[in-house]
Amino acid sequence: MSNFKLIQKLSMTEQFAIAKRLGSHTILPFVDMMLAGEQNNVSLVAALIMALNKMSDEDANFVVNTCISKLYDVSTQPPAAVYRNGQIMFDDLGLTEILNFTSEIILRDMRDFLNTVLPRLQTQAIVTE
Repeated sequence: MSNFKLIQKLSMTEQFAIAKRLGSHTILPFVDMMLAGEQNNVSLVAALIMALNKMSDEDANFVVNTCISKLYDVSTQPPAAVYRNGQIMFDDLGLTEILNFTSEIILRDMRDFLNTVLPRLQTQAIVTE
């Protein structure tokens, strides 16, 4: 897995589209784990799976595919895109690795959003439930 790196960032438009699909009710467990300082990928992947499970297949695929479109094999020159033309180009990447990279890029590129906006949504969700 060391040959693969997230070398591009999610654009603001991609971040917005992901945030819209995740929504407060699906991403809150993921945010809770992040805010609690649990940087253990297994916990984050479990929370991401819970969030993806609450989405339509189309939305879940959008989130994962958008995130892995930033993933490259850096062992080649130039680095080779892992996700191209709607397909994963490397057979040696399994679901666990893909979800690890997905959670990593969401945390890396959307950390400020997750830290500031979603805790407020969580407070509102608790009040309305």
